[in-house]
Amino acid sequence: MKFIYIILVLASIFACKNNIIGSTEVTEITYVEFSQINNYNNGAWFEVTGHIKNISATQTIPSSWHIECQFYADDTKVLKLGGENTIVYIPLESEQSTIWTIRWLPGTNSNININDFPDWTYDDLRAYLK
Repeated sequence: MKFIYIILVLASIFACKNNIIGSTEVTEITYVEFSQINNYNNGAWFEVTGHIKNISATQTIPSSWHIECQFYADDTKVLKLGGENTIVYIPLESEQSTIWTIRWLPGTNSNININDFPDWTYDDLRAYLK
């Protein structure tokens, strides 16, 4: 039984490694354009939504791919609160667009109250392939 538990713990550690926000171990998609970006605080999480367009004349973005951003206390971007990503399960051919949403909420063991940050912002928005 301990052996199974150890395997499960190790598997979850290695699975989480692939989801590290800001990782350089991904292939960034440079031929995209973000637009119509809005951000919200619903009292439980921060949310950023927008459109993304494949601006390449020849390349298709295959499914599945990721969009990520990082969340900051204010426009100075000195205090980083966290980051999150979303997976897009559809391909985008040349000149095609889709709508995306990223939600970030503090972890259950966090002492961050998002309502303490009325001037929060996001940055480091990027699309990438794993």
